[in-house]
Formats: sequence, C-alpha cells, structure tokens
Amino acid sequence: MEAVRRAFGAIAGSTRRQPAWPNFAELLGSAAWNRLPAAVRERFPAVHSADEYIEYVGTMNEVHATTLGRIVAWLTSVFGTPVATNVGSNVRTVVRVYPNAKVKGIVWERIYHFAGRSAVTVRSTKRLDRDGGMIEALGRGLRMRLRVSEHNGTLRFTSTGYYLECLGIRMPLPRWLPPGTTHVIHTDEGGGRFRFTMYTEHPWFGRMFFQEGEFSDAQERLQ
Repeated sequence: MEAVRRAFGAIAGSTRRQPAWPNFAELLGSAAWNRLPAAVRERFPAVHSADEYIEYVGTMNEVHATTLGRIVAWLTSVFGTPVATNVGSNVRTVVRVYPNAKVKGIVWERIYHFAGRSAVTVRSTKRLDRDGGMIEALGRGLRMRLRVSEHNGTLRFTSTGYYLECLGIRMPLPRWLPPGTTHVIHTDEGGGRFRFTMYTEHPWFGRMFFQEGEFSDAQERLQ
C-alpha cells in the first residue's frame, strides 16, 4: 500500500512541476548557440530577472498582408491580436520585452504606430511546453509550437503547428488553416542594431504576411 501511495505521489508531483524559464542555449545546443553573434546571445539570455524590462525602438520598413491575410488578422483579433491588423511602410515600432514570472515566459510586445491610426499592439509569450519544447502563447488559449534554430549566424523561430488550450485540454488545429507556417528571423546588424523579419507561408495561399524592420538596442536594461 505504501508503494502505491509513493507511486501516485510521484505522478502527482510530476504534474505539478513548475515550468522552467526558456533557455535558448539549451534549445539550440552549444555549437549552434556559440555561432550566434554575442549581441544576439545577450538579447536572449538564459537567466531572467523578474523585474527586468527592455525596450527597443525602430522602424518596420514594411508591414504587408494580402487581402486574405488582413481578413485573417481581423478574425484572429479575438485571440488578442496575434498579428497586426493594418499594413504600411516606414512604421515606427516599439518592442518591449519583459518576463512573466507566473508562467516563466518572456513577453514580447510590438507596438505599431501607423500614421493617422491608433497604435496596434501584438503581444505573445515565449515559454517552454510540457515536453520542454518552445511555444508561443497567444491570447485566449491560442498556442503556436516553435522550432528554434541557427542559420548563418541568425536566430530563427519556425512554427510547427497550432492548437487551442482550455482547462488543460488541447485541440490541435488543422495545418491547412491560415496563416500556415510562420517564420521569424532575428539578424544582428552590428553597432547595436538588429533586423526583425517575419513571414508566413500557406500551402495553398502562399505568403500571406510579411514584416521587416530594424531596431536599436536599448541603452540600458530598466529594472
């Protein structure tokens, strides 16, 4: 009987395990991690301060979406605006990065200041999944699985599937649903600057979204 209680206790303990902070060095492996420029490694640290707040300011040279893409953007705004609902060029954009200690995830906010329109905020949280993989947590239970990789000194995030989560129950979404596969590329430009590139590729509708811009490193990490 005691053995049974210990077995159930171990199972219960495993389900209550606290999530770990995302460690990009571990996700990539030491060889790939060390191929990244030092500036990129500094922007994606393994250790996170609970009160750290970083802000990057720059310009999105292009924020593009096809007609279908804009429809998808408006429909998915019920999930907390996972993609910008407007399009434009030379859009002043502020990126805010700060930890969410409750889920041990890193929040990334992009605030787009489109000329003559209200600002649009896109917010998501990068955190580890139950199996130790990376996910992008969007609003209202929408989740995107991510593969983290390095290519020619750039840090890349590629979606490998989407699902909805409610009360611990997960419902995988069909791969044919828009927007398709999402690609995010972080490229160091040197001199305290980096380039952000994001695009989606749908198997039927092609490239529905494309964004590209340059940002300056924060002068200091605010705490």
